[in-house]
Formats: sequence, C-alpha cells, structure tokens
Amino acid sequence: MRKNSGYISTVASIVLVIILLYLFRNPIQLQINHYRQKLWKQKTNLSNEELQTMEEALHSLKFSIAMLEEENAALRKQLEAPLPPELGLLPARVVGNSRYLYIDQGKQSGIKVGSGVISQEILIGTVFEVSEHSSKIRLLNDPDSKISVKTQVGVLGLLQGGDNKLLLTRVLQSDTLNIGDLLGTSGAQELPASILIGKVTELSEKETEVYQEAIVTPSLDYGLLTHVFVVM
Repeated sequence: MRKNSGYISTVASIVLVIILLYLFRNPIQLQINHYRQKLWKQKTNLSNEELQTMEEALHSLKFSIAMLEEENAALRKQLEAPLPPELGLLPARVVGNSRYLYIDQGKQSGIKVGSGVISQEILIGTVFEVSEHSSKIRLLNDPDSKISVKTQVGVLGLLQGGDNKLLLTRVLQSDTLNIGDLLGTSGAQELPASILIGKVTELSEKETEVYQEAIVTPSLDYGLLTHVFVVM
C-alpha cells in the first residue's frame, strides 16, 4: 500500500503541475493579446521608443509561453514513463550543459549528492555537487562516472564514461553478452534498480582477458536535455 500511495502521490503532483502550467499560460496569452490590441489602436500615436518597449514586452511574453509549453511537454512525457511506482521525482530545468549538466534545483528542494537524474525512464547521470538553489550533474559519459549496471538478463558489470561514450567493463567471460542487450542500473550506489541507460552496440571479445568489454549507446542524446527529474 505504501508503494501504491507513493506512486499515486507522484502522479498527482505531476498532473497538478501540468494543470498549473496550463492555467498560468492563459494569463500570459491574455497579456499578449492586450499588447497587440494596444499596439494596433495606438500605433500612430506612439513614439518609436514606446513601440520598441511594447515589442520587447511581446517578445518576452512569447518566450514565457514557449518555456511553459516546453515544461508541460516534459511533464507529460514523464507521466507516461514506465518507472517503478515508489520513485519520488523532482522536476528541474536544465540551465547549463557543457561537461556537466546544471539544474535550477538544490539543497532547498531536498536534493542530495549521489541522487540519480533521469529523463523519461532513462538515467542520464548523478548529482555530485549541490548548492542552495542549483545542482551539478555528472553525466554517464563523463570520464569520472562509474556505476554498477546489469543487462535485462542479469549480467552484472561496471559502466564507465570516457571520450563521450559509455564503456561496459567488469563482465565475466563466463557471462553471455550480446549486441542489442538493454542495460540498466543494478540497484547499487544509492541508485534505484532497473532504470534504463542504453543498449550494447559493440562487443570487444578478448578471451585471454579476465573480463569482457562492450560499448553502450545511451537511449537519448544528453546534449538535447532541457528538463530532467531528480530521484528523491
């Protein structure tokens, strides 16, 4: 019952945010219409400076609507993601994306170092630095990233980042690894188990070595992320 109540609470929270985004969108759209009507009626009476000020206000409002619609779409996708019902998720906006991912949520929202970060049902990295109102995310393809993983049939290994790719290591030679195998979290390192990461796309078979290795392709492009969800 506790797991179900947690799932219901998460779903209800996401639905509520979507509703609020929709409600906030309408006042912004009304403001845009107001400015348009004012511009139309007073165009001949306004100075160039006043016209420019009103045009800038219109552009700002349009940008606000675009951002709200983007958040709305991300929340809808997350609501449809097939995730374990007990996961608590905190939505966050991506405010920077270079080697690391920067988000607009921090200690004040309860984020802690080591928390997993997902988009839809896919793990994209972990929190490694937290300030009061922001956090820094280490992406899985970062050279310093190492997490325990397993395939859909239970083969265990270690996933390392490096050179903008994912390398699966520490897989015993006695284990069966195939191209196309899906890879997810093993449940270690404070990360929930069975969160999708990507799939095996290349094998490196060296029978003289103790371990097998493979290249893993992420299930999404980290460079395109605009909104993510922190596992709480």
